[in-house]
Amino acid sequence: MDSDRGQYIVSYIVLMDQLIETREDIDLLKKEGIIVTEVGGSEDVTNFFKDLSKQIIIKKFQFEQLCKEVGKYYESRMRGYWREFRHNHLNSPLTVMAFFMAITFFACTILQAVYTIIRMHSGSSSVSGESKRLS
Repeated sequence: MDSDRGQYIVSYIVLMDQLIETREDIDLLKKEGIIVTEVGGSEDVTNFFKDLSKQIIIKKFQFEQLCKEVGKYYESRMRGYWREFRHNHLNSPLTVMAFFMAITFFACTILQAVYTIIRMHSGSSSVSGESKRLS
């Protein structure tokens, strides 16, 4: 039983080492309440997990299924593209508003073009019919 708990602790340390790459990762984990620390900064926490994981020998990684599920979610193409687009282009309320305004204007332009084509098509058949009657 103690061996199982030990493997969960060791697996947790390895998992945290994999999750933490930058100071921003630590800040996010703190914000979500996953890491609570009163001593040291984000870099100290990063170094702690990196140093601790170097000394670990793991028999069975207890969070393997969780990592597979997260990987499947993360690798989803549409989510990946959307996430990258949001991160690069929609990083402030003003750009979000401008993005939705651009989509609205684009949709209006498409509708106007379709309406014009329909109107021209229906108008041209009546015009050609009138010209035939005049001949």
